[in-house]
Amino acid sequence: MPQEPEDYRLLFEKERRLREEEWTHLEQRLHATQLDLQEERKQRRLQEELRQGLESRVDPTTFEHFLHSCHELLSILLTIQPKQSKTTKGLITAPTGRYCPTTLCEWMDFPYQRDELFNRVSCLFHPAKTAPLAVFTLLVGLETVGKLVCRRQLGSELDLMSYERYAVEEQVISIIQELLKLDTGSQLPSLGSGISFENHANTLDEEPELTSQIHQGWRPWSDQLCVFWRDGEFETLLFIIEYKASHKLLPPNLWTRLQPSNFWENIVQAQQIPTDPEEKLIYNAKQITSAAITQTFDYMVKEGVEYGYLTTGEAFVFLRIKEDNLTTLYYHLSEPAHDANTQDGDSFWYSNTAISSVLSLCLLALASKRWNSDNPSDDQPSESSEEDDPANGTRPSQIGKRFAVMMMAQYGYTFVRKGTIRGLMSHLQHEAKVYDYLSKLQGNLIPVCLGSVNLRQPFITDGLDLIVHYLLLSWAGDSLDSLEDFNFDFHRETRKLQKELLRYGVVHGDVRRPNLTWSAELSRLMLIDFDQARLERKRPLIGLSSKANHRPTVKRRQLAFPI
Repeated sequence: MPQEPEDYRLLFEKERRLREEEWTHLEQRLHATQLDLQEERKQRRLQEELRQGLESRVDPTTFEHFLHSCHELLSILLTIQPKQSKTTKGLITAPTGRYCPTTLCEWMDFPYQRDELFNRVSCLFHPAKTAPLAVFTLLVGLETVGKLVCRRQLGSELDLMSYERYAVEEQVISIIQELLKLDTGSQLPSLGSGISFENHANTLDEEPELTSQIHQGWRPWSDQLCVFWRDGEFETLLFIIEYKASHKLLPPNLWTRLQPSNFWENIVQAQQIPTDPEEKLIYNAKQITSAAITQTFDYMVKEGVEYGYLTTGEAFVFLRIKEDNLTTLYYHLSEPAHDANTQDGDSFWYSNTAISSVLSLCLLALASKRWNSDNPSDDQPSESSEEDDPANGTRPSQIGKRFAVMMMAQYGYTFVRKGTIRGLMSHLQHEAKVYDYLSKLQGNLIPVCLGSVNLRQPFITDGLDLIVHYLLLSWAGDSLDSLEDFNFDFHRETRKLQKELLRYGVVHGDVRRPNLTWSAELSRLMLIDFDQARLERKRPLIGLSSKANHRPTVKRRQLAFPI
């Protein structure tokens, strides 16, 4: 029986609903799939960002990123101890008896010189036609350093020295070490084999028993650092750093008290001390600032260096003394934590960071020459060293680390001076007595002792030791390490040497390679450094070789004059 139109209509509606339901289901599935895809893309993007973030933390970074990270993680996070009870109470050393400038002038050129040097360095690490070099400390490493050095609030010079070492100095060294790997051409001065930041306390006070003497004042510069340029075995003092705790020299005081002025008339010769409490505070702040500047100036003049800086951690005062105007001190005051960030916060001045500023000063000093580094004349010391010196057959001992080979070419002879500080004079005096006791061996087994010299005016070394006493010795020959193809039975030969000494009742006490030299003139080994020698018995009446027995007696006397 034929279906009615109503049946067709119902069937059609049913089919339509089924298609709509199926379409709706498909749309829902499509939408769900799109959501899944979006979520997947989101997860992939998050994973990529996480991967990139991890890579940026564990992979070496670029020069500019390195500077910015150091600024954020090391400079910005620095804090000063706010409680006076937890800060050092000592005053800044009085400038009495020190060299002081007559005039203070602002170092107007320093910001431009710093920017120019920074741009040169930046171009080497960020070449125009290739990708930037990613060679610097990973971010995760800097974060660790930042947590360590910024965890302690600075309340003393020792705190400051520890902070500066890791936050600034080690970072500057790392930059220069990377520059050494590049072809800098004429862009930068000669870097040699790099630079080092050395505390002067690493010089002559190695013996534990001398600690009490140190605190008694024979070593006055406990807050000072020397920056050396190294080239193989040689080193040259570049400049001096002075540390002052920030609670003693607040940045606002530096900004207001450090001004271009006639330093001698306005500060040094100031006679009247204000009685008004507020004016007296201003006066005291000015005196403290001036004392700190004078102290650094004094070191710079005595060492003959053109550059130096004073830092409190928060502030840096970069200093310059021009060779043709030694009475004027040029200064530039900087607060890296503020100077590196622009007021709008949209830009970052890489060259104004603490690391970049100190790096620039290093490069300026490398391009400069020390006033006292001119070529020596024939009757002046040719070189000095506190390390083993293969050229002069001397080495630093515990007692006298300062050697200088005196080349007296116009008189046809060479001798060696061995200097020490006041607290260690007794050791060199003991050594002189041993040489005198062994007078018959001088010139044969040991150097000829020419006598001792007490200096009226102390001589200041590159390590800022006050040398007050010299022992003068003849040339003993070349160090064994400087000789090529020089082979000998160390134990057999040293036994022979010690046996010769023992015949005269002396035990050397420190027989080792650095204390042996080879005399080409005598064709034999020689012994040096008798500061640890001891006398076992009276000198026997026995003879040695004819050369030793007939050597003319050398009369020596104690001298006391400045050299």
